[in-house]
Amino acid sequence: MIIGVTCLLLIAGFILYRKTKWKWMLIGTVIMGIGSALSSFLPSGAITNGFELFLLFTLALTKIHLEKEECKVYQKIGDRDVMV
Repeated sequence: MIIGVTCLLLIAGFILYRKTKWKWMLIGTVIMGIGSALSSFLPSGAITNGFELFLLFTLALTKIHLEKEECKVYQKIGDRDVMV
């Protein structure tokens, strides 16, 4: 399940990067994947939590960035409630 979600986030991050040039979702997912793969070689599984926290941070940054971009589009349109 975790591998499936990570793969979906990787695909979504790549698509988002291609369309908006926002790379942080993709970077967060890649680092999470690498960190999860390396966690089996480390004595503590707690380091994986740090990688998950980094992923959550990059996902939150992505959401904030996309909402700001959406607000810019609505401001250009004016009073009309239409997305371009």
